[in-house]
Amino acid sequence: MSEISALIYVMQSAKAAHDVVSSIVGLRISGEVAGKIAEVNKHLVEMTERLLAAQHENAALIARIRELEEEAVRTKAKHGELENYEMKDVGHGAIVYAVKPGHKIGEPAHWLCPNCFANNHKSILQRDQHFSVGCEAYVCPRCKADVMASKGCHPGSN
Repeated sequence: MSEISALIYVMQSAKAAHDVVSSIVGLRISGEVAGKIAEVNKHLVEMTERLLAAQHENAALIARIRELEEEAVRTKAKHGELENYEMKDVGHGAIVYAVKPGHKIGEPAHWLCPNCFANNHKSILQRDQHFSVGCEAYVCPRCKADVMASKGCHPGSN
């Protein structure tokens, strides 16, 4: 029986050794797997960072689009308002923008500065009392352009 006991002991020892070797092999595999898991986690972190950056960029682009749409609406409204005006020769080689005949805009008669009008700005020319010798003098409060109109030619006159 001692041979059987010895054989059982050897077999148990062999099994234990096999289990230890299997554990070591398993640890080696687990180390490789752990390394791969760490690599996958690194890529996931990078992807998350890129996704957050893309979301921030997207939010900034959406805000910029909204600004541009609002600006387009303002420009369209301003352009629509400027459609009510046409060029008018006021003498002395001067051109202004005056309300088109038949258009009622709910404002007193006035002329617009041609320089500002060309830049989509509505700047009403103001009478300048300092230069009224033989003509009607007007100045743009925005760009300071001078307009010399023929005597008797004023906003609201045809």
